[in-house]
Amino acid sequence: DTVERLVAWNLLSMVPLGLLAALPVWVTPTPWQLALLALQGGLGALNMTLITRAFGMADASFLAPLDFLRLPVVAVMAFVFFGEIAPVSTWAGAATIFAAALLAAGGARFRRRRFDDEG
Repeated sequence: DTVERLVAWNLLSMVPLGLLAALPVWVTPTPWQLALLALQGGLGALNMTLITRAFGMADASFLAPLDFLRLPVVAVMAFVFFGEIAPVSTWAGAATIFAAALLAAGGARFRRRRFDDEG
């Protein structure tokens, strides 16, 4: 499938799921909040497009650890804009995921290098 089709299917499947989660606590957004939601939607679609193209162009074992940078970046932005501090359990989980991604990426490179040496 094309990148555009993958992004469209992602959006078409996630929006109804998000709506189901929002319905029990729904409050009609103000025009300003609607504008921010539209901006968030546009940036999210752009992000999905770019990451999908990146995975089509580069090795996933290289890109996956970079994808995990989202967590610390979002944590820093939450602190800067909202004064929110992530709990220790979040950072412990992030460290576990990051370490696993690094181990997986390093193992894939080691296996590839060993295969190249033997072949």
